[in-house]
Amino acid sequence: MFQVVGKVASDGSKRSGAGFSSEKLRPGETKGHYQVTFNDPFVSEPVILVTANVKQQGNYDVAFNATVHSADTDKFEVQIQSPETPLECGFDFIAIGVLEQ
Repeated sequence: MFQVVGKVASDGSKRSGAGFSSEKLRPGETKGHYQVTFNDPFVSEPVILVTANVKQQGNYDVAFNATVHSADTDKFEVQIQSPETPLECGFDFIAIGVLEQ
């Protein structure tokens, strides 16, 4: 088993981690749509867990949903949104699977 762990900023840049690159998809067209590309592909689609970063508004924490929209052996896409609308927001992820030999 192999894992790729990382943090992605709201602008799509990599904040920390190794073994991947990240970008914001369709800037100016949609909000909160990101792609993470693995440096080395997995043998089959990995298990991917994604968590949106929490933002504070006033005295309240606002939790955003982070959803994996599509995943493949070499990349995955994430959509971040509040209950009503897509939003720019950083996220953390872990992908676990088997690497090609």
